[in-house]
Amino acid sequence: MKYFFLFFLLISNLLYGQELIKGKYDSESNLFQQKGNSYWISEFEGDFAKFSKSGYYGIINKQGKIILPMEYDEVLITDSLLYAYNKNTHFVFSNTGELIDQPRFDFVIKRKGVLFFDVWQRYVNIEQYNSNTIDRIYQHGNTLYDFDGKFIADIPDNIRISFVQGIAAINNGHWKTKKYGYINKKGETILPIKYDFCTYFSNERGIVGLNEKRAIIDKQGNFITPFTSMIPAQSIYSSGLCRYKDSTIGKFAYIDTSGSIKIPPKYDKASNFSRGFAKVEENGKSYIIDPNGKEYINQQFEFEGGHRFMQYGNGVVYEDKNGKKLFDFKYEDHPSMIYYIEGLARIKLNGKQGIIDRLGNEIIPPIYDNVKIDQGYIMVRDNNAIWLMNKKGEKLMRIKDNASIRAKMISNYTILPEFNRFGFLKTLKEGKRGLINADAKEILPTNFERITMCEYYIQATKNDEIGIYNLEGELKVPHEKQRIVAITNKGFIIERERSLRLYDSEFNLKFTVDSIDLDYPSHGRVFSSGVYPYKIDSTGKRGFLDLVNLQKSKAIYDQLSFYGSHLILCKEKRKKTLYNLITNEKEIVDFEIDKKTYPKLLIIKKESNKPGVYTPGIGDFGEATQAWLYGVMNYAGEIVLPIQYSEIERISFFYDENITFPKGAVLFTNLKNKYVFINKQGHVIL
Repeated sequence: MKYFFLFFLLISNLLYGQELIKGKYDSESNLFQQKGNSYWISEFEGDFAKFSKSGYYGIINKQGKIILPMEYDEVLITDSLLYAYNKNTHFVFSNTGELIDQPRFDFVIKRKGVLFFDVWQRYVNIEQYNSNTIDRIYQHGNTLYDFDGKFIADIPDNIRISFVQGIAAINNGHWKTKKYGYINKKGETILPIKYDFCTYFSNERGIVGLNEKRAIIDKQGNFITPFTSMIPAQSIYSSGLCRYKDSTIGKFAYIDTSGSIKIPPKYDKASNFSRGFAKVEENGKSYIIDPNGKEYINQQFEFEGGHRFMQYGNGVVYEDKNGKKLFDFKYEDHPSMIYYIEGLARIKLNGKQGIIDRLGNEIIPPIYDNVKIDQGYIMVRDNNAIWLMNKKGEKLMRIKDNASIRAKMISNYTILPEFNRFGFLKTLKEGKRGLINADAKEILPTNFERITMCEYYIQATKNDEIGIYNLEGELKVPHEKQRIVAITNKGFIIERERSLRLYDSEFNLKFTVDSIDLDYPSHGRVFSSGVYPYKIDSTGKRGFLDLVNLQKSKAIYDQLSFYGSHLILCKEKRKKTLYNLITNEKEIVDFEIDKKTYPKLLIIKKESNKPGVYTPGIGDFGEATQAWLYGVMNYAGEIVLPIQYSEIERISFFYDENITFPKGAVLFTNLKNKYVFINKQGHVIL
């Protein structure tokens, strides 16, 4: 079915791609002038614009050629790609309309001209530059990976904000003397950490500050302008322009990405550009301007996509920035509160709610208590029943009955249900729950007491017994008194009557551990390494189930300790075993792991033969504290600093402006007032 849909999508794109919308592109307004109001067409972003009708979007070029057909719930445009979304399914196209990829994302936002995809609730940022390949990179801890999990580069520990346009601002982490710089996605330094602040990159430009002055740089670290006081604080590039204040006359102007003045200095006040417009004030008169400096004096409500709600007398109309009216606004809600979601907007009249499209057509008349737009559907509350409707206004199914509604009320507004991030919606009837997917297909009938979703499986409770289903609604693990306690993409672990069972992703039972101690302190949570510890009740010994390699260890350990995402340090009859989850390599060692660990590196310690320090105790008593020697080990188990130092400190806890920080160094050690720099691989640099 999936491949048929993709085939249909490709054919439909080819067919639509031959069609033209009648009209012409107007370069002055950056709008497509069409005859009549057949479609809502946004302002152009580069060579493309969105067009919409009846709650669906498509994309056209400046010749009016349809690049993407009008059949998506949302579309987004960047310089190098086109993105479309439809009922929890995502598509990435080239700028010719060719399907590049069908990635799995939770949601997508566009920020400063770049698409950001949130993946599986991780901290993930993905960027696109090439129209032929998708450059997908995410950050986990202090490491950059591609989407297949392949290592790209280590990055400094002091990154505090996300990558934008391939560049991230970093700082030294010191609260009192914080300094900033830039790195690229390879972890290479673009600007050293010595500036007072750095902005996000936008329009391929960043702004850095030093000693109350600011300068503009490009992505290679070249200075476009020298440091000057004429670039105000909080200025950013947007729509290709940046605020600029001529201090000789006290007036604001706007400069382009080359540093040249694009709009001359004449404004007493000026804002950054947002959505293609900036608010300015001149001689006590406030208005907005576009990137060409064209003025819009009578602005009432903010432009969005080149359109706005505008008040004339007692009436409000929806028009483009040339003044062409699309429809009259006759509803109770204030126009500034109207937001379009998936091509539709909620309206209110006589205390009832409905839905209109971009042309003002009533998709659903205002006759319902509450309405909500979600995943290409509309949910409405009629009396005490909640219905799922399509964008034609047709009722598809009753998803909550009047006897089961317990919706929270906030100022007489009911919080309606919604599809979760996996594209599923729970149904409710007579106190029982069911599940449908984003195609409104029933996955589980409405006869369960509880349904819990995760990324890979469905956990459903019936008669107080839990069963495990796949995402197609097929029962894979029969209902019993059990619960899932750990999940990865490789498999999951079920706890059942003092036993643990490990299943792979195909629901095959791999290992069973019986007679476990349910009071084991670590029980009930999986470690970040994908390892679940257990304790045998009869012996008191520990073992673990490995959800990375789908393995089970023997229960022979006195103590388990977890560091990082791959390394486990175990104690077996006072012998330490270093176990690497990735390589399954083991090594007997005779040291301890210190609490002051560092990403990719572990500070290790060993009891010294030297006498300790006498510490006064209560009254006349005292004791000699234990003396330790310290070293550093990496995750491969390699000793990168021998265990011979009395103290080791981390860079995040220390700052000395007199110390030159070597490129690529991420850790220094304090060794009797001498500094040793180490890179992320644990190699000594200096």
